[in-house]
Amino acid sequence: MTWWKIAAAVGLSLLYTFLVHSCGQESGRLEGSLAYSQLESDLAKAKNQASAEKQELERQLAAQTDRNKNAHSEAMDSLQRDVDVAHAESDSLRGQLEALRSRLRQQQPSDTGAGFQLAPGVKAAMVLSELYASCSAERSELAGKYDKSHARGLAVEREYDYVRQRLMQSQNKETGQ
Repeated sequence: MTWWKIAAAVGLSLLYTFLVHSCGQESGRLEGSLAYSQLESDLAKAKNQASAEKQELERQLAAQTDRNKNAHSEAMDSLQRDVDVAHAESDSLRGQLEALRSRLRQQQPSDTGAGFQLAPGVKAAMVLSELYASCSAERSELAGKYDKSHARGLAVEREYDYVRQRLMQSQNKETGQ
């Protein structure tokens, strides 16, 4: 063999080694690039899934809020019916009280001859009946306001508990617990 054949063989062998080595590095880069793109794809899928779960939780929260509003509305309607019945009964009692008062006013004057004076027991009964009537009206008004505010407070408390529970569930899912 001549020296140029040896040099050509060595050159070809070096070229072959270089090509094999560079292809191996390129292959490694391609594998790393593929792994990176796979990670990016997995991350995008995870983000989409988390977004879908978040939207589902928001939809469920909105649905529960609507159900709570409906339940609150029904409870308020029921309370309003009860209040209306109580007002009707109270008005009936006030009517009876007014009739009793007018009857007491029309009672005969006392035997003392003082003219239009009422007997002491009748005066006391009239004063007490007027005092009771004014207190009863104020009590009814305050009771109605209390019932409404109590029902609203209960509805707000239920809503708060539901939202808090959903947020805790959402946070637990995000942290993987």
